[in-house]
Amino acid sequence: MTYAAKRIRVNAIAPGLVETPLTQRVWNNPRSAEVSLAMHPVGRFGQPDDIARAIYFLIDPKNNWITGQTLAVDGGLGTLKAAGPVRPN
Repeated sequence: MTYAAKRIRVNAIAPGLVETPLTQRVWNNPRSAEVSLAMHPVGRFGQPDDIARAIYFLIDPKNNWITGQTLAVDGGLGTLKAAGPVRPN
């Protein structure tokens, strides 16, 4: 909040599992992919465009009242309770 008075906004994106070369060993392995997908309520892995759209939202000058926030872009993963994964239908 120190920088807000100087019109400098600071926000963050907290991504879930996104299909990138860095995460390939998870989504490219059938068993790992199955387990991970079961943990994402929307039933799919994120794509780089999902993260990019969130970034565009936050940097849009029309949204200049948003600061000091962390936006979870994780397919609902962060909403799960410790009880276990959600199985998509």
